[in-house]
Amino acid sequence: MACDCVVLAVAFWLAVKFVPVLLEQLAPGGMLHSAWIDSFLSLGNTDGKLTLTPAEFIWVFVVMCPATVVCYELLGGYRPAREQQLRPLIFSSLVAPVAGVGVLTVVLFTLKHPGYSRLVVFSFALFSAVLLAAGRWAAVLIYRERLRKGYLVKEVALIGSAWMLQEIAATIRHQARQEYNIIGYFGLPADQPAPLGAEAEVPCLGAVDQVGEALIHMPIHDIVIGLPAEGTPWLESILHACDYFRVTTYIIPEALFRAEFKDIRPVTVDSLLVCPLVKLDPVYVDSEGFFLSCCCCFLRSCC
Repeated sequence: MACDCVVLAVAFWLAVKFVPVLLEQLAPGGMLHSAWIDSFLSLGNTDGKLTLTPAEFIWVFVVMCPATVVCYELLGGYRPAREQQLRPLIFSSLVAPVAGVGVLTVVLFTLKHPGYSRLVVFSFALFSAVLLAAGRWAAVLIYRERLRKGYLVKEVALIGSAWMLQEIAATIRHQARQEYNIIGYFGLPADQPAPLGAEAEVPCLGAVDQVGEALIHMPIHDIVIGLPAEGTPWLESILHACDYFRVTTYIIPEALFRAEFKDIRPVTVDSLLVCPLVKLDPVYVDSEGFFLSCCCCFLRSCC
């Protein structure tokens, strides 16, 4: 959201630079002047002058920016890059600025404010839509290219019974082949066989009580635990090891994995593993808050 506020600020700055040039062409005597433009676009400000200064319509940005960002989030514009598609992205990028214009209109009507040039509002909305769509799609393309080259692949280890290992491995290969690479599994008994039906052999990394030692010597990013129906005395030690090494942990109860739901729907907390699970994720610093803090420090240093 913080980045999009910066994008909207850039769009507003472009509108400030663009509108005076366009006004000269749309004003009487200009190359683009027409009779309907005077009434529809309202070229002048409240004083009837065609010269506009940023201080006169900065409130346009203040009103439209929050409304655009909120609408963009409601339309799914902030979904992860792996879930973004071009058409929904363009739709949300176009509708969000229009919603901002709608909120601005309601504010003007409520306050009985005559407003300023509609050209400023429409230009700001247009630049906002273009920059939002271009920036978001560029981020998606960068993500896909980095994913294709293997920079974003996570090494994942599996824990569970033979049947659960087989099902989890099949789910990962079907839903998240590019995002996850199964590095191996930890057997509940030390001699537990590898998952059946795997496209490539999944190596055994040791017994379940060796997870902590393996996290020291192996690049394991995530651990997926298939929680069996019988007792799990080893679970607490694994969770302590994952907590200590800040490893993301997925816990999938076997009963939920086997169940077939009709009238209730499991809510998945992760889009890659499309099944009911519990996700334990390391706590990181709020990136958006950190970004805003850096921007404030930069502006303060400039002043």
